Amino acid sequence: MEYQASTFSDWYSTGKKLPETSGRYLVRTMTGDVKTLEFSAVHQVFNSNDWATDEEAADTAIECDWWTEVPNLPKKGWIYA
Repeated sequence: MEYQASTFSDWYSTGKKLPETSGRYLVRTMTGDVKTLEFSAVHQVFNSNDWATDEEAADTAIECDWWTEVPNLPKKGWIYA
């Protein structure tokens, strides 16, 4: 038997809202690439960690226009549709 799982997520514009907590998020970069990046709530940028210096955070930051929580993937035995 085949199963499907929905991984629909709400996407947020970075111009209106940024994540409240540090962690990994699914983002669309300004160049149109979709990837997972770390977000630093301390530095308020994607592709940085909280323990980075201000200079390191600025140097490694990647501009993104949309973000969402990384969806939970289906459990073992589920079929992607």
